[in-house]
Amino acid sequence: MDVLHNIHIMGFFFLSLQIEKSKMEEEKKIGVDHVAKLTKEQEQRDLELSALKQELELVKQTHELHRLQMETEAKAAKGGLEGRLKELEIHLEDSRNQVRVLEAYSQSKSKMFNKKEHIFKSFVELQFGALKV
Repeated sequence: MDVLHNIHIMGFFFLSLQIEKSKMEEEKKIGVDHVAKLTKEQEQRDLELSALKQELELVKQTHELHRLQMETEAKAAKGGLEGRLKELEIHLEDSRNQVRVLEAYSQSKSKMFNKKEHIFKSFVELQFGALKV
């Protein structure tokens, strides 16, 4: 009976080992599957991150091109406005010079008319004076 008992214990022990081995293999398979799933998820995240980085780089380049274009347009507009400002300043100076010339001419004419008026008044007074006598 001892032998039978020992065989029975060994059979039970062997069965326990097989069950334990089966559990370990199942846990190993679950662990391998989990690692594969995590690896796949990591690869997916890496792809998404790479795509986002490319998109960000494209946006940066587009933004830089737009900024440079706007800067170029602003410089051109500034140059045009500065040129127009100089033209207008020259025109303003010419107009001021014309005003000075016209004021001087007007003053000269005014003096001449005042002188003629004085002469005419003197002549009229002289004529009235001659008529009274």
